[in-house]
Amino acid sequence: PPLTPATAEARLRCAVWWDTVPGAGAFHLEASTDGTTWQPVPFSTVRTTGGTPEQWPEGSAGGWSGRIWHRLEAPLTPWAGRQVRLRFRHTATGRYVGRGVYVDVIRVSEPRALLFSEDRPADAARLETTGWTRSSD
Repeated sequence: PPLTPATAEARLRCAVWWDTVPGAGAFHLEASTDGTTWQPVPFSTVRTTGGTPEQWPEGSAGGWSGRIWHRLEAPLTPWAGRQVRLRFRHTATGRYVGRGVYVDVIRVSEPRALLFSEDRPADAARLETTGWTRSSD
């Protein structure tokens, strides 16, 4: 759904798990102000068991997450004061496709405001899951 972060401190945070083909089979985090033109959103991930954050400056990650969930964080600084849509994109390629990508506990927050939380029923109802399958796994 479209969101309008008021401050440069707005962040997307979620949990992510992936098993994809590196390169063309990676998953991507993208943003759009018009819903048509999309650009990559750089992010970082860190294993839920701890460790050093890994930077993904191109806005995409692929390969294998180690069969463990990661915490993803993406600053939304470029869209402060502007309406923006965010999306995850993944396209399976080749004969090996892996298990794919799981995204959970999606939140967009600022220091003093929670703009979106998948845990809130009204927000969850606004999620557009075209090309994705909701899973209880």
